[in-house]
Amino acid sequence: MFLNFSNHPSDRWNKAQRQAAERYGEIRDVPFPDVPSLAKTEEITILANQYSERIIRQHPDCVMCQGEFTLTMAVVRRLQKAGILCVC
Repeated sequence: MFLNFSNHPSDRWNKAQRQAAERYGEIRDVPFPDVPSLAKTEEITILANQYSERIIRQHPDCVMCQGEFTLTMAVVRRLQKAGILCVC
């Protein structure tokens, strides 16, 4: 399964993008959350833990993670530590 963790719904992707993602199986979308511009490290950590756990429970083969940079980095680190391939 290919998990799209972004604010770019897969039903709006072009044919080539969908075909590339479908090599990993079904495409599932998980909307990337809004991150307050003044979010502190603790808030980012909480969000990263919540979303990483949610994603890991779905057992994706590949995750596209795109969004606010600090949360993206924190989530990608956790997913990679769990052995999940991450792409952008």
